[in-house]
Amino acid sequence: MSMKGLNNRQNRRYANLPFKLNPQENIYVVFYTEENGNSISQTCEGPFTDADKAFEIRDNFLVQGVCAWIVSYN
Repeated sequence: MSMKGLNNRQNRRYANLPFKLNPQENIYVVFYTEENGNSISQTCEGPFTDADKAFEIRDNFLVQGVCAWIVSYN
């Protein structure tokens, strides 16, 4: 493994969820891009345990012409 790969592992951040998670549930995070002048940044909404809510939020961004996608974690 390269030094770059090791460095990325050391810089990982973990979030505490504001709720208890059933080990058999998935978590959904909606990522989207924001344009500010000449720069584009990536941000997110969530986490959600309700897939329908995550898809609804993603769809709202897409209707507005904003690039958005969902990542699910199990």
